[in-house]
Amino acid sequence: MVSGGDESAAFQSFISLAFRKEFLLVGMYVTGFPLLRLLELVFDELFRDHLPKLFKHFKTHDISNTKWLTKWLMTLYLSCFPLPSCVRIVDFMISSNVFALVKVAVGVLR
Repeated sequence: MVSGGDESAAFQSFISLAFRKEFLLVGMYVTGFPLLRLLELVFDELFRDHLPKLFKHFKTHDISNTKWLTKWLMTLYLSCFPLPSCVRIVDFMISSNVFALVKVAVGVLR
């Protein structure tokens, strides 16, 4: 959508995000998933602080964040949200930092 259908340009954009120090998205996909694990920890803390009733509900019913949050984060929301929304999410991340992905997750749950 952003690259006008040029797959090579889209891939180069992703590679840039994967290795730029502000984002380091490569950490979502390398062995051990260090960035993914960090984002999950940050999310858990924000979730508990900002939505305590829903957080408690999830815990009571044994709804693990990894069952759904991992999918959202690793695909940059493309697996579950319409493309125009995903473009806005990535724009938000680029304009701030990779932790914007966690803020979006909390916002969706709100």
